Amino acid sequence: MKALVAVALALGSAQAGAAPIPFEKYIKIFTGMQEAEVVDIAGPPDYRSEGPETMTRRPDGSKIFSRRYTLTWRAGGSTPYTTYIVIRDGVVDDIRRDKKF
Repeated sequence: MKALVAVALALGSAQAGAAPIPFEKYIKIFTGMQEAEVVDIAGPPDYRSEGPETMTRRPDGSKIFSRRYTLTWRAGGSTPYTTYIVIRDGVVDDIRRDKKF
């Protein structure tokens, strides 16, 4: 019986997504902000898509590695907007918000 309850709780929490970002919180997020600050304002995202790690060579021959990924909060409830925040090296690089029809 306890095992069934544990499985039910695990499935319920796995299906529960993050809340969408209300406009009042969305306007507090800006480029240049740290990822931790964004999560503190908006809460944990629904998805985190890992992007590629890129390498750039400087004129002096040294290498710079950069990592980029996207955090996504899906639309839902009274907030019909899906929010995408691109993080590059731990800092907000781009913010996009699409209306769900």
